[in-house]
Amino acid sequence: TWDSTGAHTTHHFEGVMRAAVVPSNSTKDSDMLDAHAEAYATGGSVRVTVDRAKDPDVGIVAFDWQVAYLGSSIPRDELEPALLMLALPHHVDALVADSSIGFLDIIRYRGGLKGVCRAVLGSSWRLAEPLTKIGFTAPRPLKEQKHVDAIKKQVKSDVMRPAGETDSDAAWIAYDDWFGNAYWNGKEAARLASLALVAQEVGDDASFQSAINQMRSILELWLEARNGDPLVYDATYGGLVTEKGLYDHDADFGNGYYNDHHFHYGYLLHAAAVAVKNDAGFAAKHRRALFALLYDVASPGSGHSLDSVDVDARAFPRARHKDFYAGHSWASGIFFMGQGKAQESSSEAANAYYGAYLLALSLGDVALADWCRTLLAMEVRAARYYYHMPVGGKVYPARFADHNRVVGVLGALSTGAQTWFGPSPIYAHGIQILPVTPATEDLLKPPSFIAEDLAFLDAVLEHDAAVDDSWSSLVVCERAVLDPERAWKEMMALQTVDGGASKASLLYWIATRPPASAETKALLEKARVASAGLGET
Repeated sequence: TWDSTGAHTTHHFEGVMRAAVVPSNSTKDSDMLDAHAEAYATGGSVRVTVDRAKDPDVGIVAFDWQVAYLGSSIPRDELEPALLMLALPHHVDALVADSSIGFLDIIRYRGGLKGVCRAVLGSSWRLAEPLTKIGFTAPRPLKEQKHVDAIKKQVKSDVMRPAGETDSDAAWIAYDDWFGNAYWNGKEAARLASLALVAQEVGDDASFQSAINQMRSILELWLEARNGDPLVYDATYGGLVTEKGLYDHDADFGNGYYNDHHFHYGYLLHAAAVAVKNDAGFAAKHRRALFALLYDVASPGSGHSLDSVDVDARAFPRARHKDFYAGHSWASGIFFMGQGKAQESSSEAANAYYGAYLLALSLGDVALADWCRTLLAMEVRAARYYYHMPVGGKVYPARFADHNRVVGVLGALSTGAQTWFGPSPIYAHGIQILPVTPATEDLLKPPSFIAEDLAFLDAVLEHDAAVDDSWSSLVVCERAVLDPERAWKEMMALQTVDGGASKASLLYWIATRPPASAETKALLEKARVASAGLGET
């Protein structure tokens, strides 16, 4: 029996008991819950497929729920009742409406930190994720000669080593006491890789080769375990960890406890992809290490491997950081977190799957590339829902969204606008943009939100002491989405840029944006007027 204090039984009970909060006073809600009370999920599996014959640029993420049934005194038809589950907002947007599922508008629940959930009937969900078509370079060419000339000049400056050094001297970073970890080494390798691609785009062969040589001098030390803190395989959790991290969980940003692996290795993967793209011999020499690095963060977990590769994807957990239900990843590894798992940078998470996709593409593994593209698409969709906070958004309350616009750290049980390294809005916004790559284009959408975000930043950063050229360079890149002409002038005036980028690569990003239109100008003006007074409390 039930009363206001709970459930009571006079006999020993063993089995499954279900309870639900009726979200409204409507009898329709309670009747619907009763009608489907007998069916409950006991588990599930996730399948990711890309039907290249039907549509090579759509990934299908299928949730197949395992269903069990209760005995019940509730009258029902002879057929077993359909499973009733709750879908998060990003699920609803991507769910394929077919005969296997049904949407119920009458039952809605607040889904914790992720907005209002919608009731869905059916034991098999299929989510369609449009996959990026962006590869190594921007999806549109450089058009203006003044941009080409300025970028070519900047490339020569950015690739230059200090006086008396050669390209191979770039490898010093692999042995440095502070910078000699996968994160800083990865950022520097990826910076040089992007610089090489830009040099190639503007036809500077000498700078291209210098950037490639410098990048390889760092990357090969990691792939051959000759750096100061080599990667080793951890058989307990199935992953690549640094030697220091294996014995000290606080070393290397918690690498031995799998903290931020996708952030760190994503940069290395991007650099490796550029190396393989431009040198088949590099791939042949390092093939085993390259697959191991990719599998650490993006293993398909199904024994996927090529005959010539002595690395089994099953030696690594499937997509280690990805939460397939939430859509985004968690960064905190096996560390205990009082408020549950957390992730700071949605953009660095996306960069991990972008780097993995490019590497798989360069290695000629189309199926693996499609898997990684799907992981990337899921991360981007989740970022737009749960990290970006547009005006009038339905996930976060206005009192939080209107004074922040982006999430700083997303947690399982708490979400805040601050970052691990400070409260300034520019930190939260910058950490959700970097690194700027061609794939950033997919993340910085839709234009209406970008306009709102820029208006917010213009209002709150004017007197913020934390603002410097490095962080500002990221906001300038965001501005280029809607106003590339202004962004170009602002970037040209900066003396330094984000440490994981070169000024040449950021100028290239700006120069390959679509030109401003009457529509984008109207969006910026509308957002500027609407944002007046926000962010001041």
